[in-house]
Amino acid sequence: MLEKYFAELIQCAGTVYLAISIFIALIKAPSDETYKPYRTAKGLLAAAFAAMALNLFAWCILTNNDWTQFNYYIASTDIILFYLEDVLLCYAFCTLLNRKYITKRRLAIDTSLWTVTTVIAFAATLDSMTEYRNILTLVSLALLIAYIVRFIYSFYIQYFRNKNVLENYFTDDMLHFAKWIKRSVCLLCLSWCIAITTMFGNIYFNWLYQFYVISLNIYIAVSFINFSRPYAKLSAADTESETTNMSMMDWEKKSDDTSKPLGKKLEAWIGTKAYLSQQFTIEDIATILGTNKNYLSYYINEKYGVNFSVWICKLRLAEAKKQMQDLPNKKLEDIAFSVGFSSASYFSKVFSLHEGISPARWRQKKIKDE
Repeated sequence: MLEKYFAELIQCAGTVYLAISIFIALIKAPSDETYKPYRTAKGLLAAAFAAMALNLFAWCILTNNDWTQFNYYIASTDIILFYLEDVLLCYAFCTLLNRKYITKRRLAIDTSLWTVTTVIAFAATLDSMTEYRNILTLVSLALLIAYIVRFIYSFYIQYFRNKNVLENYFTDDMLHFAKWIKRSVCLLCLSWCIAITTMFGNIYFNWLYQFYVISLNIYIAVSFINFSRPYAKLSAADTESETTNMSMMDWEKKSDDTSKPLGKKLEAWIGTKAYLSQQFTIEDIATILGTNKNYLSYYINEKYGVNFSVWICKLRLAEAKKQMQDLPNKKLEDIAFSVGFSSASYFSKVFSLHEGISPARWRQKKIKDE
C-alpha cells in the first residue's frame, strides 16, 4: 500500500518545494544597500528549494518502483542535486551571518568540486562503467559527505564570528534572532545523514523521512521570512565590523595620546550609571565620548579583558546585586528592568551564567549570611 502511494507523496513534496521556491523568490525585500546580503541569501534559498523540487521530480521519472534493487540512476541524481542543494544552503546561511562570505575563490573551488562530483556520479550510470559503478558511486558519495563536513565547519566559523561581532556592538543578547539559522543547520545535518541512508532504505523509512524534511523546509522558509525584520539592526553591527580595525601597532603608537584621556572619559561615563539604560550600542557610547568605536572596543577589551557586551553585563549585575541587598523587598523583575535588562528571564539567565547561581537563590543566601 505504501509503495503504491509513495510516488504521489514525492510529487506533493516536490510541488511544496517548488511553491516555496517561487514564494521566496517573489517576496519583496528592502532595496537599500543594507539588505543586499539578505536579497542574495533570498535568491540562493529559492534556488535551493528549486533544486529540491527538481530532485524529487527526477525521482518520479527515474523510479521503476522496484525497492529490492539499488537504482544507480536515482543514486547519482540524488548525489548531484544533494550536493548542489548543500552549496546553495551553505551560501545562503553564511551570507546572512557574514556579508562578505561569498568570494570568487570560494565560488571557483566549490564549483570545481561539484563539477568533479557530478562527472563521477554520472559516470556510474554509463553502461560502459558497469564494472566500476559501485566504486564511482561511493567516491561521489564520499565527496558529498566531505562537502557536508566542510559546510558545517564553515558555518560554525561564521556563526561564532557573528556572535563576537554582535557582542562587541550591542549590550543585550541579539544572537537569539539568528539562532534559527544554527537550529536549521543542526536539523539539516540530521536530514542529510538520513537522506544518504534513504538510498539504501526501504519504503517505510522513506515515508518517515519525507514528512520530516517537508516540516523542516517549511520551518526554514518561515524563519527566513521572519528574519527580515531584525536583519537591518543586526546588519548594522556587521557593517561596523568592516570598518578599518586598529592594529596592535596602531594602538601602541596612539596609546599615550589616546588611552589615558579615553579612560578618564569612560570612568566619568560609568559614574553617571548610563549603562543602566536599556539597549544601546558601543557606537552610541563612542559618540558620547567623542572617540572612535574601534578605539573604544579595543580599550575595553584590553582594560577589562572582556568584550563590550560582557563588560556592560558585569556593570549591570554589580548594580543588581547592590539593589538586591539594599532593597530585599523589591521584585527581581523590577530590579532587572531598573538595571537595563530587557526582561526578567534574560536577567536570570545572565546572572546565573556569571554567578553560577540564580538571582533568587543568591539573594536568599545573602539574607541568611547577614
